[in-house]
Amino acid sequence: MYSTLVLPRLNHWYVRWDSGELFEVIAVNDALRTVQIESFDGHTEVLDESEWAALSVSPTEPPGNWLHHPSGERTRRAVIWIEPTLG
Repeated sequence: MYSTLVLPRLNHWYVRWDSGELFEVIAVNDALRTVQIESFDGHTEVLDESEWAALSVSPTEPPGNWLHHPSGERTRRAVIWIEPTLG
């Protein structure tokens, strides 16, 4: 059984109260009772139901520089500065 306060929802973002870390639920396996999460920096982790239940989290919006492409690929939005050339 998952946390009674916040259920893990696929492709939804959460924030950890203790660290302020943002992460997305990228897989939920009901048969194995696990949740796979990916933090904003790309680190992934698989949590069992007791680890998920022990987290203090709240649902949140995706980070402002996070994009979802129609292909389903997730990526951070890059900001590129190009110096003007003189000539």
